[in-house]
Amino acid sequence: MSSATSIDIRTAPSEQLSVLQEQLKHDLNTCSDSLQKLQQAVRKYHSSGLACDALNEEEVGTPMLVPVTEGLYVPGKVGATDKVLVDIGTGYFVEKTPKGAEDYCKKKVLEMQANMEKIMGVAKMKQKQLVMVSEQLNARESGQQQ
Repeated sequence: MSSATSIDIRTAPSEQLSVLQEQLKHDLNTCSDSLQKLQQAVRKYHSSGLACDALNEEEVGTPMLVPVTEGLYVPGKVGATDKVLVDIGTGYFVEKTPKGAEDYCKKKVLEMQANMEKIMGVAKMKQKQLVMVSEQLNARESGQQQ
């Protein structure tokens, strides 16, 4: 995102306003991309939490599909249901109870939702700034055409 520098859009040259307008559009796209990625992660953690909860109801030996990658599953059987491995990032896994893993997923969802709210606040501010800069540029163009 752009650094916090202050300019007076009423007196700034049109070229500078055009650059600022493009930067604000870029910042809004970055916010939008970040929100989409966070929404995907929230869905994955939510789904994982539900899977941990459902694991409590499974019996040892029940056939299941084990995810190897996001799109590749291999057949397997439910082993012990009192422990699961949780991916905590960068290739690190920790062993937890299904309840502990579910709590971890809920915590991550809450953290991501808080980050999404912050990003939405930044996006609203950037959108307001973009509208002001665009209006100023349009007013100058209208004045030059007359």
